[in-house]
Amino acid sequence: MSVLRTSVVILAAFAVSSAEFAHAASNKNRIVAQSNVQDPATRQIVRTVANETLKTISTKDSIPDVDGPILVPTKVEVEEAPGTRAPAEAAPSPEVSSKVNLDVSTVPADQALLWLKNGNTRYLKNTVRKDGSKPSDRQRLSKSEKPHAIVLACSDSRVPPETVFDQSLGEIYVIRTAGQAIDSAVIASIEHAVETLDPKLIVVLGHTSCSAVQTALDSDASSVDDLASVIRPRLPVRTNERGIASATSKGLETESSANAHGAASDLIQKSKILRQRVESGALVIKPALYHLDSGLVKFY
Repeated sequence: MSVLRTSVVILAAFAVSSAEFAHAASNKNRIVAQSNVQDPATRQIVRTVANETLKTISTKDSIPDVDGPILVPTKVEVEEAPGTRAPAEAAPSPEVSSKVNLDVSTVPADQALLWLKNGNTRYLKNTVRKDGSKPSDRQRLSKSEKPHAIVLACSDSRVPPETVFDQSLGEIYVIRTAGQAIDSAVIASIEHAVETLDPKLIVVLGHTSCSAVQTALDSDASSVDDLASVIRPRLPVRTNERGIASATSKGLETESSANAHGAASDLIQKSKILRQRVESGALVIKPALYHLDSGLVKFY
């Protein structure tokens, strides 16, 4: 397709009549992007561009479920930090719109991190999103996925990453093990995601009152327990003058934080692929800690 034809197609996507907006309003569960273009292939491109633009926006901000037309915006607002908003630069002109890459996998690490922080803020405020989990979303994702972040989290049933970060289908690639224990299967899974899906951010999510961390603290030094042996080297040494373990921090916050940092370090040490990407600046690995009592995620 020539650049001129593509430009006409993109321009047509935004030339929707008021009557068509009313039709969209009566179908709240569907995003309708219509134009006067009759060619079926061209109309499919219009719908794809509209839906992918909406997907990129909805990853970080909810689409209000209100009566009225659902518009494909020509100007996107980017949340700079939780609770604040600042307008982005004006959208590119139709002449160059066809060159804009709307692939979510191109999201830089700092933007992906803001989406997770803003999602945690929505979770804390009980204003979670209503989009992203409908039958149309399942169909859209049935052929491929483009998550913007990888999350290595604990298996604890109280810490589901999709919930605490308010992320929907296809938006984060999650791996869960007790105490963020890392073995060859975990490394292979993360390397696979990095190489095939190309997210720029990995979050290692620990949590307070982690039973796996407590197990590592309680286990005898000669224990051959696999889980304890993985976690124990990450933890700070806390002993009194007689060599007996001293009191731990409230909710194991210090120990669980150290475990998350240790797991992040282990990823770099044990994987050449991840290490090279981190050193080149193509990948960021971020430790974080979820507080069971408040729901807050603290990033380090």
